[in-house]
Amino acid sequence: MRWLLASLVLFFMYGCSGAVNEKLLYGTWIFQHIDGRQVHTNDFFVLSFNPDGTEMHSCALYVDSVNVRWFHGENYTYRFQSDTKRDIRISGTSPLGIPVELTLNILKLTKKRLVYFYAEPFFNGTYLSDSRIVTLRRPKSDYSQKILGKWEFEMEGQLFRIDFLDNRTCHLYVNYGGSWVVAEDSPQPYYIYGDFLVGPALKKWDAIQRNHMHHYDNWEITIRGDEMIMSAYRGIDNVHFEVKAVRK
Repeated sequence: MRWLLASLVLFFMYGCSGAVNEKLLYGTWIFQHIDGRQVHTNDFFVLSFNPDGTEMHSCALYVDSVNVRWFHGENYTYRFQSDTKRDIRISGTSPLGIPVELTLNILKLTKKRLVYFYAEPFFNGTYLSDSRIVTLRRPKSDYSQKILGKWEFEMEGQLFRIDFLDNRTCHLYVNYGGSWVVAEDSPQPYYIYGDFLVGPALKKWDAIQRNHMHHYDNWEITIRGDEMIMSAYRGIDNVHFEVKAVRK
């Protein structure tokens, strides 16, 4: 009943009526904010809807109370539950082997924005109510090819290099006393969803405090020529970072 009342409130707030254009849903969507609030970039998620009813889900996976890894799953399906196509049921299995079902109630769908709230998410045998408004955006550009190669940047007085390979792995290098040392866990996988990058974790940052140990770092990126701007919100205090990387 609570989610029903919430849906009525949201209905009047957004004036949602009539059917949505199904074709506007197809493609990749990147998390932007919840209830208008900024969230740590490492907790962003990505959805992708295909015309054949399959769906891709990529998100933070909390392995335990400390470690967080990136999950990329393409074995999900979705179906519309009403003639207006405002209600979408996503089905699949979590990486922990637990059945998952999510109902997305679309409030607004345009070429650039997808706004919805969850109604009755099913997880681990329990239905939950969640009326928070979730906003996703389209990628502004596709940098999957432009990002290939070696990029150098400085952060907190430390020089880093990341070499992005075309097999979707990368090498992280750290400069110590003028010498480049490759990270012990290289090569690592990376994911790029248009202008959203999931790359290797840069763990030793004095300017931020983390509640969890992320084994990746997410960035919103812009590439112009041989310059890449990497932007993110980090840490307990939601500190905004903007780093300029140059191609080497």
